[in-house]
Amino acid sequence: MESVHHSVWKAAGVYDAIKGLVYNVHTDKHLIFGLAERWCCDTSTFVFPWGEATVTLEDIMILGGFSVLGGPVWFPLQSPELVEIEQNLEKARIFAFPVEQYDKISTHVFRVASNLARGKRLALAPAVLSSIYRDLSLLREAMTISTSSKNKDDRNRFQILGFCLSSPLLFIQAWAWERLVVLRPKQAGNYNMVGGARIGRWHDVKRSGVINVRAAIDSSAETFQWRPYALSVEGSSVPKFYKETEEWEIVENFGPRIRVLYSMLAGVGSCWF
Repeated sequence: MESVHHSVWKAAGVYDAIKGLVYNVHTDKHLIFGLAERWCCDTSTFVFPWGEATVTLEDIMILGGFSVLGGPVWFPLQSPELVEIEQNLEKARIFAFPVEQYDKISTHVFRVASNLARGKRLALAPAVLSSIYRDLSLLREAMTISTSSKNKDDRNRFQILGFCLSSPLLFIQAWAWERLVVLRPKQAGNYNMVGGARIGRWHDVKRSGVINVRAAIDSSAETFQWRPYALSVEGSSVPKFYKETEEWEIVENFGPRIRVLYSMLAGVGSCWF
């Protein structure tokens, strides 16, 4: 498919993201749960004993190859032809997917796919990031309910935790591996990455042998990597927009402008999240 659709993928800004799908990242549930325990739903950050950190658009762009530029994912279809295609896809959905998968395929993805197929660039990174924030909050709330519930019956506890997470939490795992040195698998970086998705660094890598994930996270203050993507790794080049060393930059007071921008963003926040 790449030989036929390469130019369209490039125009739509999804080439790196599509190429990143070839990688197989083994799930480390202990690490994901350990991070979810420290997730704050109010600030969308991991609250560690030594500070706060979180997944950002930078991570989604570098790790997954998703674009931060372009129109929003709800960008309307611009031609009657595309509208008709979307309608036909919605009608055919029940015939194209197995019954058990039918409810998991949302119709809103057809509009996104139709725009991308015509080379329309969409900012997918904000949508991916917001879905990760949502699912981390769902997971954190479920864990809170589970631990605080007075009913210890296993069957009832399972019913309380019955929910579906649809976001790519593998990026949370890769985010942690990039920063938490003590939890990083030793064989990382030995795969020849294709495209620009750094998630390839973790292709077919098994999780570290650390037994106490919580203790390892809590003791990572001195070794936490705040700027992992500014460091070169085997099979991947450092993005050109990173400088080799940190620099102090003197800027004017943008306080009033930031307040105006925040008000504007608050008004459209529901469009993204």
